[in-house]
Amino acid sequence: MPDWAHLVSHDVPFADGYSGSIEYTLTNATPLCVGAEQQAADGKPTQVLWARDPKGNPVIPGSSIKGMLRSVLEIASFGKFQTVDNQHFSYRDISSSDTVYAKELHETEVVAYWVKYDEKQQVWQFRKSQWLPVFNDDLTKFTQQSFKNDPGVTVKQKYQKWPLASKAIPFTPGNRTMMGTRGKPVTVACASSLGQGDLMGYPVFTGFRPGKKEVRDGRLGFNYLFHSSDDTAQVFEHGTKLVNRLFENHNEELVQYFKQNPHPELGIPVFARKTKKGELIALGFAKMPRKLYEKSVHELVLARQKLAQSQHIFDMAELIFGTLREFGFSLKSRVAFSDAVCRQKTALSFSKPVILSQPKASFLAAYLEQEPASTLLTTYQSQARLKGWKRYPVKPEMDTDIPADLQNKVNVQSQLELMAPKAEFSGKLVFHNLKKEELAALIWALQLPADSELAYHSLGHGKPLGAGAVRFHQLQLQGRGNQSQPLPSVDELIALFTEHMDQAYPSDEHSWRVSPQITHLLAMADLKNNAGKNLSYMALADYKNCRGLPDFKKQDQVLSRKSPAMATQPKAFAAGRLADLIKAVGGESELAVSEKLLLQQRQEQEAQAQLANASEAGRLFMELKAKMEGSELQKDLMKQNPLFPDLEKSMRLFIDEGGEDMLAKELVLLVRNTAKCNYLNLSLKKKENKQKLNERNALINALAAKYGIT
Repeated sequence: MPDWAHLVSHDVPFADGYSGSIEYTLTNATPLCVGAEQQAADGKPTQVLWARDPKGNPVIPGSSIKGMLRSVLEIASFGKFQTVDNQHFSYRDISSSDTVYAKELHETEVVAYWVKYDEKQQVWQFRKSQWLPVFNDDLTKFTQQSFKNDPGVTVKQKYQKWPLASKAIPFTPGNRTMMGTRGKPVTVACASSLGQGDLMGYPVFTGFRPGKKEVRDGRLGFNYLFHSSDDTAQVFEHGTKLVNRLFENHNEELVQYFKQNPHPELGIPVFARKTKKGELIALGFAKMPRKLYEKSVHELVLARQKLAQSQHIFDMAELIFGTLREFGFSLKSRVAFSDAVCRQKTALSFSKPVILSQPKASFLAAYLEQEPASTLLTTYQSQARLKGWKRYPVKPEMDTDIPADLQNKVNVQSQLELMAPKAEFSGKLVFHNLKKEELAALIWALQLPADSELAYHSLGHGKPLGAGAVRFHQLQLQGRGNQSQPLPSVDELIALFTEHMDQAYPSDEHSWRVSPQITHLLAMADLKNNAGKNLSYMALADYKNCRGLPDFKKQDQVLSRKSPAMATQPKAFAAGRLADLIKAVGGESELAVSEKLLLQQRQEQEAQAQLANASEAGRLFMELKAKMEGSELQKDLMKQNPLFPDLEKSMRLFIDEGGEDMLAKELVLLVRNTAKCNYLNLSLKKKENKQKLNERNALINALAAKYGIT
């Protein structure tokens, strides 16, 4: 947050501010499509048409250029990580019997419930139910409705054929013999004789079960009947939380259908996974429910930037380009962009059919930092770190190849209306009341100064395929300072922004220009650097072998992703107009909350800096502390914990190689505190435990003696 943030205004000029305009020429090195309208037709790829002015001439909208530059500046100026979809992902991994999910299946039983919200008590009530499979051919025969196991039929469509509010179906329990998965006949219990019998059941439908055609309508062609429900309902301690998670991690359309069309008396049918102790750990609309990861995306963002969503904090991009907030915290943009007009008559042509897919954040390897040596993917959990900003490396050529298995899937294909390379566009931006550092930031974002002359922006549609590599040329600055001071030159402004960011960058050894953020940004913008690289999408079949995406390289040198702790404490916080606004909105208490967040952030940044400078023994211990705090591992300290070997390793390192006195003392206090840590809580009934306890005490005493800890 720049020091002048509390002074930014459209109405009150900076004494050292500048106003004026920048005229530029923009050229494209690869085919370019800045799309607006899209035309879809049955059986044909969707056509993405160029943006045009009222006369039909192709233009680049000013908003497109503004968004492109804003994204660059957010990265370059270490801005807030805030334009992020808040998704809470779930998983159901049965790829092998060794997965965490598969092991939980073996350790839990499946139970069926009807869940219904009690308005008076404001809790979800659970009514246990019995259940049996009902095969689709029997159900079709009774209802006169088709219920084939078809990939094109959704669960909602099945319920629309036979709603939950329909009358219960009489049936009798029976058996059916069929060929099993191992080529031998198997007999399964199921509902039979639909329409007659003493039991009454309600059809509960599930989604498509993939498999060979010969078994899809036979062995895999079934749904369920819920029957013999309990007369009384029960309430579980975490029942409401589980139901909310159920709604979060299942198909939104189906969830809304259930909410609007429940069974009038029983509610919504669900399956639960129940532990031997009777605890519910997950709910789903099928027997193997999806489980939510521990953290949502926003929770991981806030773990790294506690103030990312704060309306009291303004980064440089927000100050220049504006931001929409409530309670008077909005800022107008002080930069306005005209549409960029093509200088010459250039013919447009449609590309071959392409697929414009984008990486999904549910693919852990792309969105979370991964330990290279680990065999397991990091998931959305407490210690996970988001990788950063999503960027598409520029390519010297556009790739329009479609995998063979997708060439006939026209419904996912597009055709881009392209402009050939070397087209020229003229545009203009007007800036108002910018400080010199802000004008310098704008110029740097336009120019992308790099070691070579091949740094390009990415613009428009088809960026993952290599389309839209553009550069700004011939910048012409016009204007004056608010006190008639002359405008600096482009080179002076670029040097000024570099100097400003060097002061903000926390490393004493390295400059901002060689920070991981800037080296990655410029390497991905370098056409020459990216020539010949395999930047195509990974085949879906390769996902099992992926333990993180490969590190990005600059001239065959792997770019580091390690960054020093950002010890930023905004000097402008709660000063001037900002302080008055915060008090007006929430009083002194709101101000105190924000200041507490800042203090907490500073303490965490100081801890990160301490970790970076710690000895090997201290670093290992601090990393262990981070794992213990606020996670399930804290509870595990009361068991024979897998962290104990690392605790011992840290103690030996302190003894053999030395380390920080304060951390050594903290380590001794932890392992000696039997109320919090089970390290010394060994049952002496076993002879080997007595020897182990003596060894542990000897190790602790040796550490205490070396550091004079009494």
